[in-house]
Amino acid sequence: MSSDDTPREHSGQEPKGPDPVPSIHHGPPARKEPHKWPLHEHTGHGDHIHVHTDVLRETGAAMRGPDMYELNDALRTLRHSAPALGSLSKWSTGSGFVGNVTAARDGFGAAAGQAGQVNGSAAKKLMDTADDYDEADSKIIRKLKKHPSGHDGHHGGSHGGKR
Repeated sequence: MSSDDTPREHSGQEPKGPDPVPSIHHGPPARKEPHKWPLHEHTGHGDHIHVHTDVLRETGAAMRGPDMYELNDALRTLRHSAPALGSLSKWSTGSGFVGNVTAARDGFGAAAGQAGQVNGSAAKKLMDTADDYDEADSKIIRKLKKHPSGHDGHHGGSHGGKR
C-alpha cells in the first residue's frame, strides 16, 4: 500500500481509520418497457382514408406524461447523488472512483436530457399533425358546403375519379 492509498491526515491529527464506505439504499430503476399502442383498423373506403387524430393526440399527451415525470425524477436523484461520495475523494483510489462516477453521472444526465428533448419534440409533432388533419378536414367540409354538387368551379381534368 503506497502513501497515496492511505487517508490524508487532517491538521496534524492522527488518522482515525478509514471513512465508512457509503451505502447504497437502492439499485438502479427497473427496466422500462415501451408502451404498446393499439393499431386501429383502416376505415378508409376506396381512395379515402380516415386519420384518427384522437389517437395522435392521445399518444402525444402520453409522451409528455408519466414517462417524462419518471425521467425527470431519475435525473433529479442522479444530480443529488454526488455528495454521498465526498468522503471517497480523500484517498487516490477513491478520488479516481468519484471522478469516474461523476463523469458517468454527467453522461447519463446529458443523454437523458437529449432523450427528453427528442421525446417532447416527437409529442409536439404528433399533436401538430392531428391539428393539421383537423384543419384540412374543416376546409374540405366548408368547401363542400359552399359547393354541394361536388364542383368547386374548377374546369377540366378529373375530380379524383378513375379514367
